[in-house]
Amino acid sequence: MKKIIYMLLYLLFLTPAQATENEDILIKLQGIINSVKAEVGVAVRMAGKEIITINDDIKFPLQSVFKLHQALAVCNELEKRNISLDQKIKLKKSDLASNTWSPLRKKFPDGIDSISMRDLIEYTLIYSDNNTSDILFAKVIDTAATDKFIRNLG
Repeated sequence: MKKIIYMLLYLLFLTPAQATENEDILIKLQGIINSVKAEVGVAVRMAGKEIITINDDIKFPLQSVFKLHQALAVCNELEKRNISLDQKIKLKKSDLASNTWSPLRKKFPDGIDSISMRDLIEYTLIYSDNNTSDILFAKVIDTAATDKFIRNLG
């Protein structure tokens, strides 16, 4: 996995001309990917031009990657409503589903009297907490509005 990360970091610093001329990178990446028991997709795009794609025909699920999009949309929505990240809400035990990954629920199994929007976003991004993500979707901005916000970024 480290090899893949290093290779991707290397690709970030290439110009489009360098990357397209260097087929060796694609061969090395494919070798690394073939050496692991995983379904891996890679896409590098610079200056509006596709440089490298591997397994681009596979529809990979976003899984927790969408939580970054959600955090951006939540912050934008809070700013539009003039609500501080320090705004606190109460979460009941029933707000914290037990059948999902949730470090917040582990820490506060009976709910929590006061938690800030900032902390909800932190749990969502840093700990990939599914409950806090669901709460932000329910209380701040839903999935459709989040999608629209991200698409409008360009």
